[in-house]
Amino acid sequence: MKKIIILAAMIGIFWGCDRDEYMVYEDDARLQFGPTPDKIYTQQSEWEDTVKTFSFLSVDADKMLDTVYFDIYSIGVVSTVERRYELEQVVIDSADNAEPGVHYKAFDDPEVSGMYVIPAHSAHAVVPVVVMRDTSLDSREYVLKFRIKENENFKLGDRGKQWRKLYLSDVLLRPTRWSDGYFGTYSKVKHRFMMEQTGLKWDDEYLEIVLSDVSMGYYWQGKFRELLYAYNHDPENKDVPLKDENGWEVKF
Repeated sequence: MKKIIILAAMIGIFWGCDRDEYMVYEDDARLQFGPTPDKIYTQQSEWEDTVKTFSFLSVDADKMLDTVYFDIYSIGVVSTVERRYELEQVVIDSADNAEPGVHYKAFDDPEVSGMYVIPAHSAHAVVPVVVMRDTSLDSREYVLKFRIKENENFKLGDRGKQWRKLYLSDVLLRPTRWSDGYFGTYSKVKHRFMMEQTGLKWDDEYLEIVLSDVSMGYYWQGKFRELLYAYNHDPENKDVPLKDENGWEVKF
């Protein structure tokens, strides 16, 4: 009986640690990234949004600034006042690192630094990363890795949830939420076809909406097959059947 009681207590401790990951602690206030609030206790979504992609090709040609959002959580007693937090870039060796003031608004830029706060009476906030259009994005992809910086308001939380990564370009990039199950193998030609045929961006933000509903996913799968069939049988189109940049026929 004693062994059973000890085992039950140990299970309770481990379960409690898992459940308390985003809940209240009594030590210093801490900060860490996480998924959207509706998914913080969904195990398969624990590391969701760790990496995102953004392409200016998905927005109007004259749009020079846009914003990509991440989610951040405070751990500890919820405060009655607004609390400022800080972020800093992490330079990755042997990578094309995004340049502050060129590809994104620096985190300490007065224009954006005031947005990095945990609101009063809340343990959650969205992290706006303001990205900037630059001609260098036309020819290559840049990466912005950033992490939480300890300050007077927050110490660091879970070590594995201290950073986020954002890939930037002005060319088509495979969205991190792309589903081969619904749309088949990714290609830039296929991605562009989807955008041109529907007028939608088909970026991570829209794919999250589509993939949250199985029926919507299957609807678009069938719809793209119809659109592709119509395209391939339109006598006005000379490049049929539609092939991707590698010479393979596009299929859904």
